[in-house]
Amino acid sequence: MLQRLGLAILLTGATVTLLPTAAHAQTAEEAATTAATTWLQSYIDTPRYADAYSWAATDFRVKVEQAAFVDAMERFRRPLGSFISRSLVSRVYKTTLEGAPDGEYVVIEFQTRLSAKAAAKEVITMQKEWWNGRWWPLGYTIE
Repeated sequence: MLQRLGLAILLTGATVTLLPTAAHAQTAEEAATTAATTWLQSYIDTPRYADAYSWAATDFRVKVEQAAFVDAMERFRRPLGSFISRSLVSRVYKTTLEGAPDGEYVVIEFQTRLSAKAAAKEVITMQKEWWNGRWWPLGYTIE
């Protein structure tokens, strides 16, 4: 039953702590990867950078202004050319992330082929927002 809920309960005296199980982490990684791929295909690959910003995590939008994000994407992503292909390299579920409140995160790495860069590495950090349970992009880098 506990695996169905995706949580394990650790009893320590009178304190109850909920810990994610391996099954929960795997499910989270899959859901976050699906959301990340959709966001990349819909907004970064097209390119629709202002829309990408609008569909980013609340914590991202609080810290980064839309104009700054769009400018960075125009300067760094657009020159790499049109999207050709993308394959998953790794994904890691985390409950802590430097500079962010404790929560649920998945850091995903893709190997991406673009028209002006044959071997790019994209890293997208997804955050599960507590208020709606959905996965949203918290950070994006491309090398």
